[in-house]
Amino acid sequence: MVIPPIAIIPQSISAIYSPLKDLFLCLKGKKRYVEHLEENLSELITDLISIKSRKEIIDKSLKTYVRKEKNDEYLMDEEQISNLYNEYTKLKAKYEEMTSDLPHAASELDFSSVSQIIEELNDRKPTRILTTKFFKLAKLSKDIKNLDRRAKKVHAKLQPKDMMREKEPELSQQALDDDRYLPGVQRYCDDVLKYLSGNGRRSIGITGPAGIGKTTVLRKLYNHAIVATNSYLRI
Repeated sequence: MVIPPIAIIPQSISAIYSPLKDLFLCLKGKKRYVEHLEENLSELITDLISIKSRKEIIDKSLKTYVRKEKNDEYLMDEEQISNLYNEYTKLKAKYEEMTSDLPHAASELDFSSVSQIIEELNDRKPTRILTTKFFKLAKLSKDIKNLDRRAKKVHAKLQPKDMMREKEPELSQQALDDDRYLPGVQRYCDDVLKYLSGNGRRSIGITGPAGIGKTTVLRKLYNHAIVATNSYLRI
């Protein structure tokens, strides 16, 4: 049986159309990236500035609360933030190489100059599509967009209350045994012994935050002759 030529034509057209369609969609996607290059860079700078601002708030809080310190999550976030800044610097250099320079402050992400940088990016006309750097610009815009996605994730979880933990006591055993590290400890012991020496007093509680010296006071009291020889006293 001979197959009419007309039956083969649709299949041939379909076979040719599929790769052409893929190529068209690919170029269309790259064109969109190039057209939004300045917009993507502007959004990235805005998010990095927001991260910097929130980080400064957390660092200031850590200095205010002497019994707080960075937790493990914040230490990892700090490393991620450093990587974001480094990658931003490289992408900015590529942008300036292929287009034109940005204000110097864009490299330092200075708060006072951010509005100027954003305004300049917004005022710039979209990068020309018909250029020999079309594919490089498309890739640059895509890299900037991907970096901004990462920046948004870091910014979302950078909450002050989730970045701190209580400090662990750092006094060594030698420090606990040495009254020089806890001035006034002998006076506390004398006050407790004086209280326990009163008629009918057989117990006393010692409370306070971690690291204040409760264990040192107790150790000195238990070693004192009055307490050591009196089984009725409880501390």
